[in-house]
Amino acid sequence: VCPLTSDMVRQQQHLLSQMQAGDAAFAQVHQQLRLAKLRSDMQAFKAANVGCVFADFVRWYAPQSWVTEDLSVAAMASSTVSVADDVVLVWPGQGRVNIEERADGSLVAGVNPEWLELWASNPPLAAAQQKPLFNVPQEAEKVLHYLETISPAHLLCQMLMAAIASAHFMLAEAATDATELAPVSAAIAKLGRSGEE
Repeated sequence: VCPLTSDMVRQQQHLLSQMQAGDAAFAQVHQQLRLAKLRSDMQAFKAANVGCVFADFVRWYAPQSWVTEDLSVAAMASSTVSVADDVVLVWPGQGRVNIEERADGSLVAGVNPEWLELWASNPPLAAAQQKPLFNVPQEAEKVLHYLETISPAHLLCQMLMAAIASAHFMLAEAATDATELAPVSAAIAKLGRSGEE
């Protein structure tokens, strides 16, 4: 699992916004951010399912890209599209990866072509043996740095928001019969809205 906090998402968006969209470095950073979890999932899937092929992974990971058809095994076998030994796109008797025909007549898998490249280039590796996607010490350092450098005004604002949310929760849970009164119900709702702002 790769947990991303809202701060991390904003940081990634800021990093990408600072780069030029046509820049090669932008494309590389964007691809690394986007494909890290997919790479990890592919490696773990290969390790857990020895002898699996790409079609197995697509069926598990992206069922929307899997087409279940009632074709005979012979018809499925004749339409097998294989990019490499373990990159089979058709699973006889079960279905196939969504395969679309291009204008030039060539067939292309209905999944991102980067998936095929990742599948072919990444060996099986159990999740426990992989480098963690979430760097706990680095993120803890960021939190401590934030707490060390926060301004008093901003800290007060954060603490006030937490206190308002806590008060709203306690009032909403404790005032069972009182919430039937319109003024009490309106006051609790207003307190809840102020805690969201």
